[in-house]
Amino acid sequence: MTTDESKPRLTHGRHCRCSACARQDWAEPYLAPCGMHGPSCPPIYDPYPAQPKEPTPAHRRQQDALDRVLNELREEVGRARAKHAPMHSPHEGWAVIREELDPELWEHVCHDTGRSPEARHEALQVAAMGVRYILDLIDDPRSQP
Repeated sequence: MTTDESKPRLTHGRHCRCSACARQDWAEPYLAPCGMHGPSCPPIYDPYPAQPKEPTPAHRRQQDALDRVLNELREEVGRARAKHAPMHSPHEGWAVIREELDPELWEHVCHDTGRSPEARHEALQVAAMGVRYILDLIDDPRSQP
């Protein structure tokens, strides 16, 4: 326990002033045992908040949007692999990613069309080349020294 009262105590991730918390200076709040707090502790403290049984509509929309983008990315990677040979070196991979990023996507950003369908397509191509970099140069056993 520290004697410097100007420093806030770490108390279960909250700044609580109950007597149970005042006796203990938790260096790692997640190790604090349940039930340590006294009756004057904030009622909102919950060390293990209940997970919602069903995702909220907003979470479901976000997950659906992510699934759509990842499916499009998978298709783009497939098209790129069918059209172009694997990347042979990290330098080549960097150059391919840079070619997609600058000037193509950068042009959209500079001309205030960075939210257009064309910019979205360019961003997907940048992401696809990033995935190809991983697949061709890092995860491919032939690329290992």
